[in-house]
Amino acid sequence: MGEVHRLTVRPYEPGDEEAILDGFNFVFGRIDPAFEPRSLEAWRWQYLENPSGRRIFLGLDEDGQVVSQQAGIPVRMVHRGLRVTWNQIVDSFADPRYGKGLKRHRAFADVSKPYCDTYGGPHPEGDPIMYGLPIRAAWRMGHKFLGYEVCRSQTKLCVRPETYLERGQEGEQGVTVEEPPRFPAEVEALFERVQASVGAMAVRDALHLNWRFCDRPDRSYELGLARRAGTLIGLAVFGAGTFDGREDALLCDWLVPADEPGAGKALRRWAATKARERGLEFLTALFPDTSGPWIEFQEAGFRVQDTRYFTSCGTYSQDHPEDCSPRWLFHHWYYTMADFDLC
Repeated sequence: MGEVHRLTVRPYEPGDEEAILDGFNFVFGRIDPAFEPRSLEAWRWQYLENPSGRRIFLGLDEDGQVVSQQAGIPVRMVHRGLRVTWNQIVDSFADPRYGKGLKRHRAFADVSKPYCDTYGGPHPEGDPIMYGLPIRAAWRMGHKFLGYEVCRSQTKLCVRPETYLERGQEGEQGVTVEEPPRFPAEVEALFERVQASVGAMAVRDALHLNWRFCDRPDRSYELGLARRAGTLIGLAVFGAGTFDGREDALLCDWLVPADEPGAGKALRRWAATKARERGLEFLTALFPDTSGPWIEFQEAGFRVQDTRYFTSCGTYSQDHPEDCSPRWLFHHWYYTMADFDLC
């Protein structure tokens, strides 16, 4: 796509993987002391095997080294009842070995602008929303060059598993939790029940959930499906890992209709039992503070804690700008930890 400030800027091409990983692992290894280098297998899962597609732009120097990247994970959404694709921005970087100050900022801007021009836009041609949980340095550049805005300061919900279980939190009679190896096709009907009352929500069908949790090569999860008389009435995903600087048991995903409180009780108890068995101090969940689960979990004994994260978004649709604004998303977008690259 031409030379800009001595960088060749273009979309991903097959064979770029090794150069991308070299730059990514170096940059993020400098930022995060707990960072674990990403493997080629994990990279391919995240980008090449995502059933919703891929989004990658690169800036390469004269030696073919990747010095900057703007990348995202396409996410199929239901947004105001319409099936669209949003774009979760991840893994954006500018290699400090390439230069400092203005030169480094330009290396980021040179890939991010064509990325947004190519992929951002109204449905069906483009992604109307790009979002993420950026680190501070990435946020500053995204805000300066791309107009990203803050949607909310993110809180988390935490409980000590033994405390939760000692309170005698019981599941509703007649509700069982099974642990299948993969998600069945019927999860889509459960998703439709939940999303009918939500303004914007990522599609949770078997295609997406199995890719997100069952096919991932570098992490393992446990699936919990709540049933009453054989009917699926709720699902949760349990994992463990470092979140917000602490090793926690993580409630990675949660899909329970508001009129199925028994499913919520059973799945919270299931997750708390898993956390206790692993000797982890806290069970942690992530929801918008405008959602029903944010209140329900507090009523069940979870407590709100601050995090270092904040959600940010960029809007690329002029059709209904009020439905893509940070204010609208603050009130109407439902998400869990699974909607970000944090678990």
